[in-house]
Amino acid sequence: SIMLEYWPKAEEKYENQQLKEKWDRIIKIKEEVSKVLEEARAQKLIGNSLEAEVIIKSDKSRYEFLEQNKKILEEVFIISGLKINRGEKFEINVERAEGQKCERCWMYSNTVGQDKENSTICKKCSDALK
Repeated sequence: SIMLEYWPKAEEKYENQQLKEKWDRIIKIKEEVSKVLEEARAQKLIGNSLEAEVIIKSDKSRYEFLEQNKKILEEVFIISGLKINRGEKFEINVERAEGQKCERCWMYSNTVGQDKENSTICKKCSDALK
C-alpha cells in the first residue's frame, strides 16, 4: 500500500538557498498583504481579493525586491493590480481596482472590451486565446 511507503528524501544537490530565501520573503509579504485585504473586506471596501488594487510603499531595501518580483507578487496576492512606491517606511494600502471584471480571469482591468471580438475579456486573456 502507498500508505506504508516512506516520503522520498530530498537530494541536497537540488536545494537552492537563494530561491528558498526569495520565497520566504514573498510569503512573509503575502501574510502582511492578506491581513490588510481582510481588513478591507471587513470594511466592505472589497468583496474579494480580485476586486483589490494593493499599493505598497517601501523603503529602498525592500523596494528593489518588490519591483523585481512585481508580476509574481500580483499572482501570489491574487489581486487585480499592484503599485509599488518608494516611501520612508513599509506600508500597505488597499483600493478598489479600476476597470471592469474580465469574464475569463475575473480580474478587474481597464482593458476589458478593447478587443471587439472578445468584448467581455481583458487584453491578457484575449492575447492568450489568440
